[in-house]
Amino acid sequence: MALAEAQAHGQRLAIRLMPYDEAARYPIPKWYQESGAKRANKATDNDGKIWQPDFSDPLYLKYWGELVAEAGKRYDGNPVLDSVDISSVGYWGEGWSPYMPAFPSQKALIDTWVAAFLIPNC
Repeated sequence: MALAEAQAHGQRLAIRLMPYDEAARYPIPKWYQESGAKRANKATDNDGKIWQPDFSDPLYLKYWGELVAEAGKRYDGNPVLDSVDISSVGYWGEGWSPYMPAFPSQKALIDTWVAAFLIPNC
């Protein structure tokens, strides 16, 4: 486990969860694609080989939110954890995409992280 390894070396760990990558090495899971979730692009689009979710889809917020909440339950408050990189939208979750959701959806995704990792004063 990365946290134990960091602690054994007197270090602290930074983590990030990412939804998918640009190279299709780490795609959106097939179960999610087949769950009835909305896709932002079409298979025939220039970027169509990568299944890109509609980030404003309530299913995306639900399932991504559940994943973030579970990570918070497991890791929030761990003294070896240095930082958590908030990610939710676009390749590697880096917050850019040709399919950016409207601000209320962006805020809802951010709020899942705030709730899971108890970030004060946000």
